[in-house]
Amino acid sequence: MTAPDKPNAYITLLYDDGYLPGVVALHCSLQRVHACVPLLVLVVEGSVAPRTLQALHERQIDWQYVAPIRSPYPDTPKVFEGIFTKLRILEMAGYRKIVYIDADMLVCHNVDELFDKPSWSAVNAGGMLPECSDWVDMNAGFLVIEPNPQQLQDILQMLPLLPSKDRGDQGFLHHYFPDWPSRSDLHLDHRYNLYAGHLDRYHELFGYDLTDEKTDRSVCLVHYWGPRKPWYAKVPAASKGPLHEKSFRLWGQVLEEAEPAGSDYGAGSTH
Repeated sequence: MTAPDKPNAYITLLYDDGYLPGVVALHCSLQRVHACVPLLVLVVEGSVAPRTLQALHERQIDWQYVAPIRSPYPDTPKVFEGIFTKLRILEMAGYRKIVYIDADMLVCHNVDELFDKPSWSAVNAGGMLPECSDWVDMNAGFLVIEPNPQQLQDILQMLPLLPSKDRGDQGFLHHYFPDWPSRSDLHLDHRYNLYAGHLDRYHELFGYDLTDEKTDRSVCLVHYWGPRKPWYAKVPAASKGPLHEKSFRLWGQVLEEAEPAGSDYGAGSTH
């Protein structure tokens, strides 16, 4: 008898209580687009309060503990202290393919087709803009990964040896995969990882849009990177246009759908 095929998984990382609203909205957004598999949350051991775990349980969000991977850089910003732990997805050999999504992202359309993309597929997020033409590497907030425990061991050995411009995992991966910019087979369309603050420029220059109908220019995932997360502000502090504002309202609508009575998440992280 042959063994059943391994399942796929959407996975995010929770290493800070302040990201709980992001996880809840991400989970709801995947349900809204009828994703083929549920979200699994990797919780960094020792970093999240019991009340946060209870909140995940109450919302029927699957989670499991993972051991932290510490930053090798002594001057790593607080925002990146736990983010290296996302690389644990490489050792999750029980899955065929993983689509990793940062907790500050929102899924706007079904993206199950990404499970057929090769490992380390990602987006050169923002790199299409003329003012960002020097951005040639991957954005590590959204990754397609085929688990490979041996590769994780190699990465852990290289962590103390390679630099990182941002002192985080993304800068490290840029050095670990120096040929990624030339690997067009790993470059996903920008609609799979579009920064909220770039939405209006991408619409103006390339026709990308936040629409209900999925087309080749429909934004599938919005990324709210930076200090102003949508769970702390109903509208962006400095609006970059109507689509920027619309993305914040959309995030709020998704959270409201997940939490119709409202929730007090407390004063968590602002990064």
